[in-house]
Amino acid sequence: MADRLRQAWLLSMVAGMVLVAGGSVAAEAAQLRPCASTEYTASIASEPKGPGPDRLTIVLVGDTGFNSDDAPVSPQGFRKNGKLVSFTDSLSGVARDIDGDLAFLNLETVVTDRNDLVANSKGQISPYNFKSHPLGLKALIDTGFNLFSLANDHSMDYGANGVEETLYHMAVAAAEHPKGRAKRGTRLG
Repeated sequence: MADRLRQAWLLSMVAGMVLVAGGSVAAEAAQLRPCASTEYTASIASEPKGPGPDRLTIVLVGDTGFNSDDAPVSPQGFRKNGKLVSFTDSLSGVARDIDGDLAFLNLETVVTDRNDLVANSKGQISPYNFKSHPLGLKALIDTGFNLFSLANDHSMDYGANGVEETLYHMAVAAAEHPKGRAKRGTRLG
């Protein structure tokens, strides 16, 4: 079991940066390759068509999730002070500011529609365990976020099963947004 957890943790770290905007994660990985020359620091799979933008806007957001510690997930939203709040309503105050070519956030939660996952103490006396419903992820994408980091201290909150759930729902999100356009209309990928 410990080996399976280590493998899942490693997988979550490797897949920590998931670009929803680029379509299928596997398709993106297949196109990436090392640079032929040491003069470059990155390799792009295809040449850009037409002139590039004269400016690139990047939005950076820190730790993001919807539920409090070990709260059940629900497709209707989450509870705040005992009141049900929809995912869209919770983002309404910042939605106008998420208008970048790249809109990045640290998704500090397990993404799952299951309430039967067992919390992982991660060897801590008083751990926090966060999980959010996949419709919360959809609301983040619909708001304009298109680059997510999963590499954080909460990726293993529900063990290997939680990591598998998160990666599954990220892959579904990538498949549902194959063109991956930010709100500005800039094509990413």
